[in-house]
Amino acid sequence: ILRAKAAPTCVLSVNGSAGSQAQSNTYKGDSTQMFSISKPTVLDTLSPVNIGEYFFARITGSASGKDITLSSSSAVVSTTTRNGSQIWRFTRNSDGSYRIENTSNGNSLWVEGDSGSSLANVKTAAATSSNAQAWFIYQVDGKYVFSPKSSYTCVLDVYANATADGSKLTGADVTPVNGA
Repeated sequence: ILRAKAAPTCVLSVNGSAGSQAQSNTYKGDSTQMFSISKPTVLDTLSPVNIGEYFFARITGSASGKDITLSSSSAVVSTTTRNGSQIWRFTRNSDGSYRIENTSNGNSLWVEGDSGSSLANVKTAAATSSNAQAWFIYQVDGKYVFSPKSSYTCVLDVYANATADGSKLTGADVTPVNGA
């Protein structure tokens, strides 16, 4: 409930559908007078970066120094000490996101089940038009952050900050900006 200091008996109210004008109204306690307040995340303050149209690269975790690679199942993505299956092909899409394909199996980096939820597994799968296979890349403190188009609040993350070979990758909620 948001109350104006100048009108202490009235609260902010929005009646009707999207695009309706906000009004000051007597408190009724219904959903037209209830609002959510969301703190901005780091990604809300940044724009995705363009790091090239088409190129090959390794993806290395900053904390572990391990590369993102395919596990023995050829679909599960995890971290490991550098070896030959860790080369990824980045292709920039028209919306500025990237399709990221593993050169060993040709499959795309994918948030399992097209999920937008935190802690969803990250694997590879045959290329589709899914937003869970489109990745926006942001630069934060000189490092890159990968966020699937399927969720503007999740980023690619090594589960529980693990550093061992075989540590799984998940989506993790973005931390709000300090002081926001």
